[in-house]
Amino acid sequence: MTAKRPSPRHLVLAALVVAVVAVLGAAFAGLGDARPGLPTLPAAAAKPAEGHLPFGRIEPPRALPEVALTLDDGTETNLAAETADGWTLLQTMFAGCATTCPIQGVLFQRAAAALDGVPVRLLSVSIDPIGDNPRVLAGWLRQFEAPASWRAARPALADLGPLLDALGARDDGADIHAARAYLIDPAGRLIFITEELPDPDGLAGLVREAIAALSPDFAAPAS
Repeated sequence: MTAKRPSPRHLVLAALVVAVVAVLGAAFAGLGDARPGLPTLPAAAAKPAEGHLPFGRIEPPRALPEVALTLDDGTETNLAAETADGWTLLQTMFAGCATTCPIQGVLFQRAAAALDGVPVRLLSVSIDPIGDNPRVLAGWLRQFEAPASWRAARPALADLGPLLDALGARDDGADIHAARAYLIDPAGRLIFITEELPDPDGLAGLVREAIAALSPDFAAPAS
């Protein structure tokens, strides 16, 4: 009995399936290696000391470097201005990221909802200052229906390395940056670094506790 030959359409579909499987396999196999399209980070100034924990309370609070920023609406500003006289939750990301950054966006979206009425800013800082122009950053925020209190920015290329070093935001994983959140006090100092992909409600609780500790008269809305 002669076997029935597959139709051209079936051959095309089979080729597509093989191609998709190959692409996915390569993606999973390369998680830890630099992928095409990943931004190239500046060299680190120094390695963290042995035994250094990458998260937790920062004692004493850490001053952050001068960083020129371009916001999602094209406004030219700087990190000191964006963190002055108020509490700030900062995360690092880039719009071309397809793994942890979308999760980070959802985490900030839910944290923003949990912090509704609480005087805190959210700031997503791109590690791809060449690729993430204001239009791209604005589109990234729209994906998560970001409120007015949540902005995105790209740093000046020369300022990216010092900022990452001050935050401890470098990572050897698939997206080359840490998926943490960084709490900055009204003096512009880093006071807390979360674990990777923090729980949104826990993030909101962290902010409320920090504000209450330094502002005894602060009455946060009920969560």
